[in-house]
Amino acid sequence: MNVVRYCVYFALLIVPMVTGCGDANRASLSGTVTVNGTPIENGSISFTPLQGTTSSAAGAAIKDGVYKIPNDKGPLPGEFKVIITGTKKSGKKIKEPGTGNELDEVVSAIPAKYDPLRGGTEVLKATITTGGNKLDFDLTE
Repeated sequence: MNVVRYCVYFALLIVPMVTGCGDANRASLSGTVTVNGTPIENGSISFTPLQGTTSSAAGAAIKDGVYKIPNDKGPLPGEFKVIITGTKKSGKKIKEPGTGNELDEVVSAIPAKYDPLRGGTEVLKATITTGGNKLDFDLTE
């Protein structure tokens, strides 16, 4: 019985000290996202691991052209496909269904060539390393 108790204590106390908490190899990511040099007002960015990269995906909101993914939510190093979405006001007003209130029309801010939903085939990729990564993306028409 004492042997079993000793093994349980060992597993609960010693193993976490050896393995640590979290993964020190995770990366933090930050940068800017622009279209022809103009910051994307609102959007999102996601990093999806490519084949051969053993990491989970990571993502963040884009606000005024800036995104940040802290180390504890970041991916492991490797090669990633980058997917960016964003919206902008079109300058037109539309009526809200049901209420008839006028709202600003919002359209995609991403050039069509980067948007697979609009037939785009341009693929963005990024190489992420351990530690801090500053990755800026300027999407062009």
